Amino acid sequence: MNSKNILLSIIILCSSLIFGFSAYAELKNPDLPDRKGVKAGPLIMHAAYKSNVQFDTNVFLQDKNPQFDTITLVNPSVGIELPLGKHRFSADYDIGINFFGHNPHQNYADQRLRTLAEIKLTDYLITIEDTFKDFSSRSGSEDTNRIKQMTNEFKTAIEAKFDQLLFSLGYIFGIQNYKSKEIIYESMTYRDKNRFTNTLEGAVKYKFLPKTYAVVVGSLGVLNYFSNLSSDSFFGEVLGGLEGRPKKDLTIDLKGGLRYQHYYRSDLTSSNDFVGFVANGGINYDITNKDTVSLRLERAIYESTYDNMNYYTVNSITLGYTRQLMKNLTFKVAGGYQFNHYPSATVVDGVTAKRYDNFYFANCSLHYAINKWGAIEVKYEFVDRSSKFSDFDYIDHLVVIQGTVGF
Repeated sequence: MNSKNILLSIIILCSSLIFGFSAYAELKNPDLPDRKGVKAGPLIMHAAYKSNVQFDTNVFLQDKNPQFDTITLVNPSVGIELPLGKHRFSADYDIGINFFGHNPHQNYADQRLRTLAEIKLTDYLITIEDTFKDFSSRSGSEDTNRIKQMTNEFKTAIEAKFDQLLFSLGYIFGIQNYKSKEIIYESMTYRDKNRFTNTLEGAVKYKFLPKTYAVVVGSLGVLNYFSNLSSDSFFGEVLGGLEGRPKKDLTIDLKGGLRYQHYYRSDLTSSNDFVGFVANGGINYDITNKDTVSLRLERAIYESTYDNMNYYTVNSITLGYTRQLMKNLTFKVAGGYQFNHYPSATVVDGVTAKRYDNFYFANCSLHYAINKWGAIEVKYEFVDRSSKFSDFDYIDHLVVIQGTVGF
């Protein structure tokens, strides 16, 4: 291990230890949203156990000769919550172990340690959050390789509210650490994409309706790689939009604006800058008290691990529908389209062109809440990626049968 990787590991470890006693209000579980925990004096303890079986028709996300496999997930989690007057603290740990039926060499475990704090002063609210993850990722968006990595993100913010105005100022420090030595481009490996980011964020919100804010959010940051083979950058972003519930049946959280990111030239990557429109968020509309339609949008840039690219742009839209069939039975269905685009040409199989990927995706689920401590769910997911280069094409079908218990 070289000195830069040693330094990176020390920073991650210290960050987790320093902020390991910070925490935040409420530990949420999407499968068991109404669980209350067990009290021991002022301390509230939570625990849950989730297990599922996944039937995957293309477990390696290949364009040819897809392989079927079953994956079994074992996922325990535990957390504590400590209210102290107006202040609240919490911490939770989650581990998910995945076992492959036909490819046991692919077995992997994902871990997450999260600590949060909410400190309420007379005129200010201070929040502190730290999230550490050790996981293997195959997002299916840019890269289909299962790559082991560690991330750590520390956030702190101060918020003040005066009548109809709300102000906030925050700082984010993030670390991305890939563990793979697999070659990406020429002599560049995934480890040459290890990086850290420092970001300042500010927001101003104006309440022009009883439950709705007009919002302006800005951020400035610098991104530094540990390797001189990758391109450092600095960026600025300003977004404006709406948050809240302007009508009883309408919820909105949608922002759009401009981002500028300048990349310095490195030994292997180009210096393509990004200047353009970015957006994120969505709208929920309650057709009835049992039927909800949702729309989600995103336009953003992400750091790339493909070839010698600095980044790629993502344009995504998702339309969803939720139906409350019975008191404890919920049906959801969604579908959407995503377009990823790269700023420079690359060569694949003798063809020189700019890579782009079209994603068509759909999913549906049936969720039954037995009570506050138990739930079962059946899900189906479909993804079709059609790329400029056929080597990156794939189609995948996934069926998941899942159960969760906890308190």
